[in-house]
Amino acid sequence: MNFKVGIRQTRKNILLTGTIVLITALFSTLLINWHFTSKTACIRFQNGHIIPSYSETDAYIDINWKNFLNQTVPIDLGNSTMVFNSIFAALKQSASDIHPLGLTYFPATVRKGTLLYHTTPKSEIPDSFEWLALDHEFSYFFGVRFTQYGRNSTVISHKYKSKPKVLDNSPPPKRKHEDRYHFLTFETSRDLQLIYLDGASAAKTETGEMDTQKLLNDIIELDMSDDEKKQAREKYPIEERLYADRICRWGKPLGLDGYVRVEIGFEVILCDFLNGSVELISNITIPRPNDILGIPPVVNKTKENGWSIASDGSLVEENLTSDQVSLLDREDYWQRIFKQYSSMEGFDWIRAGNIHDKGENRIFLDYHYMITGINRTEMNPDPNGRRLLNQEMNKTLQKEMVNKLATVVKTYQFGQTRNTNWQSHIEQLTDKFAPMLKIIQRILNNDTGKDLSSDDIALQVTRYTFNFILRFRNIDPDDQLALLQAKDLAIYQYVKPIGPISTKTDLFIWSAIVRVVTEIIDGLYAIHTDLFPIVQNNLQSTFDLDSFTERQKFEKVLKAKQQINSLVSQLHWIPLEYECEKKCEFDEVCYTPSWGPSPLSWNSPLPRDNGTEHINFGVHYDHKLGRIVINNKLKCINVDLILQK
Repeated sequence: MNFKVGIRQTRKNILLTGTIVLITALFSTLLINWHFTSKTACIRFQNGHIIPSYSETDAYIDINWKNFLNQTVPIDLGNSTMVFNSIFAALKQSASDIHPLGLTYFPATVRKGTLLYHTTPKSEIPDSFEWLALDHEFSYFFGVRFTQYGRNSTVISHKYKSKPKVLDNSPPPKRKHEDRYHFLTFETSRDLQLIYLDGASAAKTETGEMDTQKLLNDIIELDMSDDEKKQAREKYPIEERLYADRICRWGKPLGLDGYVRVEIGFEVILCDFLNGSVELISNITIPRPNDILGIPPVVNKTKENGWSIASDGSLVEENLTSDQVSLLDREDYWQRIFKQYSSMEGFDWIRAGNIHDKGENRIFLDYHYMITGINRTEMNPDPNGRRLLNQEMNKTLQKEMVNKLATVVKTYQFGQTRNTNWQSHIEQLTDKFAPMLKIIQRILNNDTGKDLSSDDIALQVTRYTFNFILRFRNIDPDDQLALLQAKDLAIYQYVKPIGPISTKTDLFIWSAIVRVVTEIIDGLYAIHTDLFPIVQNNLQSTFDLDSFTERQKFEKVLKAKQQINSLVSQLHWIPLEYECEKKCEFDEVCYTPSWGPSPLSWNSPLPRDNGTEHINFGVHYDHKLGRIVINNKLKCINVDLILQK
């Protein structure tokens, strides 16, 4: 073949190939736009495809830096941050309490050989569903009851007598001193197939924390007769036990072993102890603490036994005999000793749970097939202002979620697939950008403790953005195409998947990550674009008096300040909004209040009649949201705080 003819033919082939690629791209874009021309269409698409058809074979989606933006499914920033933050907080105790209103069901696995703990007044293996703790301190707290000695042993406390129904997370009632509890240790005989409920799912509230359980319960209840409903409610008057009964009855035929919730530490609700899923390896009858200390049982102080008791249950001290006063003094001393040990019992539980602020590595989540309410209805992006069971989440959508969850539980082989660890990916992003965004925000808000001029602010902010942007800056500043491609490459380096995108749920999660990272990098570029000219102008004004006016500089700084504040407020990242007041000492933990039972119980800080509020540890009442929220400044605590209760 003639060399020139060959070149011409090659050019034709390249042109033809390019034309085909262009037409294909345009057709794909039109098809995507046709699917997502309205919000309703977007929701309908997500509802139909978050969970793949199980008759299909999962296929790897090829993503590279040139095509990645065209591979995403449309999702707005509000929904993207909810996906991002739900995955970030999954299986982290503190984050689950800070963002307490769960929206998502995750397939979860507890591997064979894991130890689980349960305390019970019965020595037998439970013959029904029951709660199992992953930390022995968690279970031990519910099984050991230190006897109340001394002058307070007969006092009737009115502190918790009238509690608002919205919250009841006081400790379990004290058992009689003659009660004996048994501490059971189980070992899993096989992998447990579970559902993890995100958020503060073991809460004792009516403000949305238990919505994932209630949604399941309500849909399951639709297929029950009135008699079945009545019998179940009579048998289980406590809602969380009713929910457990319903969920277990629904899930067992599908192969579900139970579900996972967070309290202080994580717990498994196991549906069946007798089906070979667990083996009892230890059954210890817990000794009475007073027996171990060699202290006799508490004296029964009643009128029948000759004690002077007031109508409120308190002792009438002036009417007591000298022997009675002497006995009380001795018991008061014993009580002070008991208090040291009982306080440590509670603090040990808090400290064990605090370890899981970083995560619970004995439970494995599979993000491939999570079922979420996100992007199905309108939801408040504020983690404390949203509800899974909102007005828009109608029964049709609820049934759809439960049906998809049933398909996952029945069909999916838990823990057997290659699972992209999206949480690890998201943690890398928060580790990278949270410090950068926070310091830029503090500088722009003049919150660094220094009196900074506009020139100082521009220099200090661009100190953090200069190198970040420079490494993607094309040498030709007038090449707009190159500049746009450079920003895309900056985004791509942070959103490139660290594992295969093999399900539509993966694609949904990854699209949310792309949306969040794009917003961050767009924001950093915009702030740099506004402020860097001030630095350049100052450098040039050394030789040229033509420079920005102070007013112009102020307006640029103000614009950048508004940009960073808006960005941070929309992200709702826990590392940006919450931090401990100081570095805790070795005998302290940075404490996040729990929505469930806790050694540091608190009443609901609802407004008083006179407009003031209850003072409670670590929480406050948000009038705008109409609910309790956790304070942004978390506190370091040690056992002495519990000792003071």
